[in-house]
Amino acid sequence: MHIPRVQLPDKPFDLAYRLSTPAHRDYAEAIEPSFPTILFVHPLWTDSFFFYPQYDDSLFNENYNLLAFDMPAHGSSVVRSKLEEEYTWTAHAKVLIEALRILLVESVHVVGVSMGYTTTIQMAILFPGIVESITLVTPPAVNESEDRALAYADIKNLLDAALVNQDPEALSLIARANMDFNTAQMNDPVIRQVYEEYVELGRRMMAVGHLEAYKALPINTSLISSRTQFSLPDDDKTLLECPFLVLQGTDEGWERRDYDWEQFVERHNGRREEAGNSRYGTRVVLEGMSRWMTLTAPNVHGRLAYHE
Repeated sequence: MHIPRVQLPDKPFDLAYRLSTPAHRDYAEAIEPSFPTILFVHPLWTDSFFFYPQYDDSLFNENYNLLAFDMPAHGSSVVRSKLEEEYTWTAHAKVLIEALRILLVESVHVVGVSMGYTTTIQMAILFPGIVESITLVTPPAVNESEDRALAYADIKNLLDAALVNQDPEALSLIARANMDFNTAQMNDPVIRQVYEEYVELGRRMMAVGHLEAYKALPINTSLISSRTQFSLPDDDKTLLECPFLVLQGTDEGWERRDYDWEQFVERHNGRREEAGNSRYGTRVVLEGMSRWMTLTAPNVHGRLAYHE
């Protein structure tokens, strides 16, 4: 299977990507300018395949260009040599903009899931002329709980060992823990198949040397450590210029901290109203939805498409 990649100047990695257009659902080579483009930003330790429900949904694939990149050291992206600087979620925002320009994509609606919210917001703040709207799907609580911090510390230790020892079994444990925590549906045949796809891809990438520790570990370590280095915009200079939607689910391990998003939307809209700007944000809480609702709940698709 041919996997297209974007070659980035002055970067030691290429980004694999998946592009679908209304005329070419599989292996499109360029967007169709007459249709709007949705850019999907995947969570940690997944890749562009994470969004296959949207790519398979006629509500999306008949009306939009659909684009998703694999982060470096994720999916089918290739890291050729060690990256000297940190690769944070903000750095990823800048890399995605560079990739969009290479593919001649002038504007996008961005959908970021889980930790991908950081990259999504940063794209909107740093590149308002390119980002038309953003959707944040089950973004984590801004102030992380102690239990979640400990869980990430445990997974980081497991990842360190997996990459240093080139142990594919350890990678499969990480994939399972990640999938189980975020979907709580490991008994579902579809979720199980997605998990097995990730495990098999990880084995293949490790076997050909694309997950060597000196190349992949610094990127993953930077992404893990930078997950809490972002705070919600809290001043007039960083108010979002584009419309935005925050989708949260009641089955995502709800914490009191999750109400930070309610307060952010209210504060943002109040300031926009004072400035006479009608581009408001919206927050919707969906009953019974998990952290990865774009993967587990087909009925959330209409929410995403309607917002775009």
